[in-house]
Amino acid sequence: MAIRGRAQTLDNVLSELIDTYKLRGKLDEVELHRFWAELLGPQINADTEGLYLQGEKVLVRLSSSVLRAELSITKASILAGINQRFGSNRVKDLIFI
Repeated sequence: MAIRGRAQTLDNVLSELIDTYKLRGKLDEVELHRFWAELLGPQINADTEGLYLQGEKVLVRLSSSVLRAELSITKASILAGINQRFGSNRVKDLIFI
């Protein structure tokens, strides 16, 4: 927050608020939901029953064991796409359930 006599940009104030109220994880999860369909396509998005960000892991609940096996093969490239979107190595593991 701004200290009297010291101006801050809106970006800095919002960032401080997000950190103070520990909202970063939830905002990252919302962002993950937004670009999941973009990253993997509408069909896989339709077969995704749940998408959760827990710490450095992404848990993906899928409707099909065949799809789970298929995505496990491309796990590294999916992880790279997620981390590229976050602009860091935010996600260390991708777990299909």
